[in-house]
Amino acid sequence: MGTKSFYHTIPNSVIHVMRGPAYCEALCFHNGRLDIDEEDKDALEMLEAIADRPGSPVSAKGKPVDIAAKEAPRAVQENAAHVISQLAQAKPGQV
Repeated sequence: MGTKSFYHTIPNSVIHVMRGPAYCEALCFHNGRLDIDEEDKDALEMLEAIADRPGSPVSAKGKPVDIAAKEAPRAVQENAAHVISQLAQAKPGQV
């Protein structure tokens, strides 16, 4: 089997996965990335439950900084389109 990667906004953050009634294992996001073996059902279940949720620092889509960088050009274009639209509707002397 393979691995699945998860990313955290804070490098070297630690999460704890319950492995038994009185035992939990600490897993570390080394440099913001944590690779989980697909056979590790406990860790995958926990991470998938919190990944990519509003307010969660954990992502399964990639490093949050990389995701924001990919979305930035689109946000700039949307903002420019909005400004142009507002300027087109302005009356003389309002601009």
